[in-house]
Amino acid sequence: MKKTVFIIGTVLVVGLGAIFGTMLIKTIQYTIEESAEKDLEKSQDLSYKEIKQILQDKANSDSKKELDQDINERNKTTMGISDIENSTLESKKDKTGEKENESEKPSPEPIDKSIEDGYYSNADGLDPSEWEEPSVEVNSSPKMALNIKNPSISIDAKSAILIDSKNGKVLYHKNATEPVYPASTTKLMTALVILELCDLNDTVKVGQEIQLIAPDSSRAYLQEGEKLTVQMLLEGMLLPSGNDAAYALAAHGGRIILKDKSADVKKAVKAFVNKMNEKVKELGLNDTNFKNPDGYDAEGQYTTAYDMGIISQEAIKKDIIREITEKDKARNIFLSGEDVTWKSTNKLVVNGSGVFYKYAIGLKTGSSSLAGSCLVSAAENEDKQFISVIMNSTASGRWEDSITLLKYGMEH
Repeated sequence: MKKTVFIIGTVLVVGLGAIFGTMLIKTIQYTIEESAEKDLEKSQDLSYKEIKQILQDKANSDSKKELDQDINERNKTTMGISDIENSTLESKKDKTGEKENESEKPSPEPIDKSIEDGYYSNADGLDPSEWEEPSVEVNSSPKMALNIKNPSISIDAKSAILIDSKNGKVLYHKNATEPVYPASTTKLMTALVILELCDLNDTVKVGQEIQLIAPDSSRAYLQEGEKLTVQMLLEGMLLPSGNDAAYALAAHGGRIILKDKSADVKKAVKAFVNKMNEKVKELGLNDTNFKNPDGYDAEGQYTTAYDMGIISQEAIKKDIIREITEKDKARNIFLSGEDVTWKSTNKLVVNGSGVFYKYAIGLKTGSSSLAGSCLVSAAENEDKQFISVIMNSTASGRWEDSITLLKYGMEH
């Protein structure tokens, strides 16, 4: 009897110990995950100097060394995260619907990325901690535009502006003339410039320019040799925020500018970026400078919420930009036969996303290590149309901030 009681007692003790042990492990795991989540949330609200320090510390960590080894073959150090936001590519590479086996394709010859003036992704090779913080001098135009009775609105973004796009009047602003990194909102200017240079039905053959994008770029997953139209490339750039599509457009546009169809890739892209900055001046903007066509973090590349608001006003006037950016997805069959569907990174236009806004009509997301989470959005209801520019917000805050501002515009 005693032996039986002893056995039963032992089983109970062991069983209870296992249960409590599991509970303890889960509690510890939950605490660790919760702590990590809070750390991530905090990291999205850091100042420019704090971000630089974190990047510098990270550069000395073992994980960074391992990352450098992984991407050593591409001779580039990753310095930012460029607009990877749950975008999905559904691609059918042949009539059977099976994806092409990329291992069967010969690897393209790598091209030199050591460009001294850094007009594309981190080409100058500098550590962000050594970059000069951009500075701007506010001129009279922004001062006059921002001389309003500013409403009291609480948003997460470090910089923002709300504009009535029907009359250009500023309705709200927050640090709207402070310099910020533009991330992929840059692609609105890329779109404006390419539309001035060529027709939507022009044929573009994807080339070595797509090697210029950073390893962690958001992509339209283009392959060298594919042929598609300018309009298709615009969709690949503006919906899934494809940096490869931005470079394909820039190379094509640059060769038109240079009047040389066989112009070197680097020269063509540089000519295009120069044209982007000429367009900035044409719009009367003094506080924006682009270094590449995709917005990937680069020293000397900056804008302000005010300037991006003006650029966005120009973009929304273009029917094709609005037509593309108000869609939640787009399917294209390339001229070379590939069947591809791209989905939008802008959750405001995606029904069922959790932050869908029924009046939203575009425009462009952006995200990078130094830019934070950005969103240039437009909304329209009857005769009302507004543009909200959210720069350097949090991952979730940019959606909430945008809706807050757009709703304010609709109600006032």
